[in-house]
Amino acid sequence: KNYEKLIFLDLQIPKAEKDEKKILVIDHHIPKLKIKNLINPRTLNKKIYQPASYVAYKFFSSFVDIGDKEWVAVLGTIGDYGFEDCRDLLNKWIRVKKKENIWETEFGKAAILLYNAAIEIGFENVFRILLKSENLESLIKNKKIKRANKRFEKYYKQKIKEVWKNVEKIEEADLIFCVMKKLRKRVGSIIVTELSRKYPDKTIFLLTKKGTFYKIHARGGKLNLGNLLEKIGVGGGHEKAAGGIIKKNELQIFKKRLLKELCCKNK
Repeated sequence: KNYEKLIFLDLQIPKAEKDEKKILVIDHHIPKLKIKNLINPRTLNKKIYQPASYVAYKFFSSFVDIGDKEWVAVLGTIGDYGFEDCRDLLNKWIRVKKKENIWETEFGKAAILLYNAAIEIGFENVFRILLKSENLESLIKNKKIKRANKRFEKYYKQKIKEVWKNVEKIEEADLIFCVMKKLRKRVGSIIVTELSRKYPDKTIFLLTKKGTFYKIHARGGKLNLGNLLEKIGVGGGHEKAAGGIIKKNELQIFKKRLLKELCCKNK
């Protein structure tokens, strides 16, 4: 379709569009291109972590009254693991001292609920329900959301059991490593996040088979995972959450290079 103006949220845009004057980019990844109309806190401070939900809310609320949607910004911020650098917003709605306790709050539980439901019925359908919801309570009580979450939990319980059977603990590298057969789209991200909560001081790598490739899900640890995967040449991402892809026949080579990097860095 032909649009006069485009707003990109939480996305890196193609090089061909980076100089387009009618494009606005609101993002929180470390910028790789110089973009004219970019709102990103990491242009000033690469170490800051403020999810796109937080950045977008702060930007638009500076000139439009959207206070009735603040709860949505809180939900999105928590869902994308925002905490320390987002306290001015979060402290209005939740009371936790440690990031790991955020998932015990109503907003934390709701973020998990929505993600689970989206895997079953699609993100567009969940988004439509979110738009029609007046508050957090009406959202989490939505029948479609609850039914979808119930179906997902049944599938997830089965898969997480398989994961625990396949987990490899490599103490000298502070690494939890697991290789799984094909999972539903985005389920790998949920599983690796659960592993990172159980082992907060470990580096977690979950590889899920996808055709002739393995998709890499990485979380936690003491290292910058985005930089680590870029160095190995298989992906990238954030400091504590990153991903990539390798060919099926490259699994052992990748594991060897990963262990070499982790063992050297952790000494």
